Amino acid sequence: MVLLLLIFTVCGILLIFFKKLSRSENVMLSKAILNHNQLVCALTQKAFVGQHTALTEDEERKIVTMAEADWNEWDNLITKMYKFYSSNPFLVNDFLKDYFQNIQDRTLYKKLTSNGSKMSKNEAAIRSLSFDEIKVLDSMTEDDWNKRKARLTKINNIINHNADGIKTYKEIKKLSSGPNNTLLLRDQNLIEHLQKCYVISKQQDDWLKRQESFCAKYRSTIIECNSNAGCYTYDVPFNKIRKDGTSIKSKFKIWQSFSDSYSPYHLEEQSDSMVNTYGELDDFKNRQRYYYEYIYERIFHVIQKIEEDNEEKPLVVFINNCPFEWAKETYDYHYNHLKSLLDDNDFPYVNIDRLYLLDTSTNYKTVIIVDFITSNDELYTNCNLIVSFFKDFIPTIGYHTILKEYSDTEVKEIIDNERKKEIIETPPAARMSTDEERILYVKTILLKANKAERFSYYALSNVLIGNGVKSGFIKPVWLDSPDDIKAYSITEDGEMGFAYSINGVKQPNFTIEGDKYSIEDVSKFTYLFLKKIGVWEQFVNKGEDAIRKMNEIGILSR
Repeated sequence: MVLLLLIFTVCGILLIFFKKLSRSENVMLSKAILNHNQLVCALTQKAFVGQHTALTEDEERKIVTMAEADWNEWDNLITKMYKFYSSNPFLVNDFLKDYFQNIQDRTLYKKLTSNGSKMSKNEAAIRSLSFDEIKVLDSMTEDDWNKRKARLTKINNIINHNADGIKTYKEIKKLSSGPNNTLLLRDQNLIEHLQKCYVISKQQDDWLKRQESFCAKYRSTIIECNSNAGCYTYDVPFNKIRKDGTSIKSKFKIWQSFSDSYSPYHLEEQSDSMVNTYGELDDFKNRQRYYYEYIYERIFHVIQKIEEDNEEKPLVVFINNCPFEWAKETYDYHYNHLKSLLDDNDFPYVNIDRLYLLDTSTNYKTVIIVDFITSNDELYTNCNLIVSFFKDFIPTIGYHTILKEYSDTEVKEIIDNERKKEIIETPPAARMSTDEERILYVKTILLKANKAERFSYYALSNVLIGNGVKSGFIKPVWLDSPDDIKAYSITEDGEMGFAYSINGVKQPNFTIEGDKYSIEDVSKFTYLFLKKIGVWEQFVNKGEDAIRKMNEIGILSR
């Protein structure tokens, strides 16, 4: 009994002791909630804590174990860190993102920044940190902050200078949001590479549109300033860069104008004039044969017109290499007159083998490539070299060749077209005794022309004897004295004719009724006019040669 009574007495004393301790904790809890309410909210991560707020034992323990000195230190750290935060917001924000991610999702932060609150987001972030967290922030030394500042500066530079590269990086990595700072630093080289690829890709997209537009103007300029030149258009293959750094097969349009032409293929089927030109290549190589200065002057007129249209001088790039291994002196010999014209008029130019010395800080709107002898493969290579060299701003490109080499396919097409025209039976010149036979002869000759449908048959007659496109290049082929006859087109609805002079003496206009799109009407008109001016026999002898030359250089064929 005595032992049992002793046990009950001890238990009673302990119960009284613990009740007194609980009351002490409650006093400390109430005092902390009253005096340090916002800190208590930060400690428990609650939007509000009052005297009657239900707290877990763990939350109560955290509160009552905080000494008053700790509460005061915490309060002082908030003041200190908020002041530092206000002076270095980006720096502290960067720290908070690294150490305390998603602080804006904390309950207390949301309450402190809710509608109607006057507290700044910076202060709310500081006040949402726990005591241990704000001590981590306070433990940063000046050297630590300087290192973080340098790191943040580097990150900002990456972001500010690679906006499009970062977008592409996000797509490649399939990120739901932009890369964090760790990824930005780790993959800086990749991001900068993607930025460069984006810039190149966009430049190429813009250039393709400008090149397409320029080609139409270049073709018109050739017709206007160098009407005797031939013209072919090509889709030049090239590797287009995509924004992710990969490449795709693409193409761009180019017009190649040329002064003369030849082909090493199907020589036995070619016209005599083309075969002769091919046979003269060695003479050009050995500087024993050359083109007259007016050929180069016509090229220069094209360059001048481009300057007028662009309001800026184009850059002329001379090609001074070819598979025939011509000496540099040979190119200098043939280019000499054109380069003199460029020098006299302050046009910039450079040989292709010195292109690397060019100041790339100058953006040229247009580059005109001038080549003496060009195959199609060389044309593709030279154009791609220009595209790849000008990285900051790709210029539009025009191409002029003195001596064009037709490909196997191209010359075969010319030969086949000639054969098609020869299918039509031609009355022997010696047996043409009536006007009807002679008109039929003119018809068969005109039908041998490779004429596009949009051109009238009268346009053929105008090229042969009048002032049509490239007529100055065609008339010498068949007329003994082409400069003695000057004829100018005059047409009205249902009527066609020429105003003309012979040996400088103006003659009465020659007109007849007829449809300029009718081969019969135009054949009759052409015959009567040739007979009128006394060159019918010359046409019989060489008119077919003139048509063949028109086909070779593509007059009215496109």
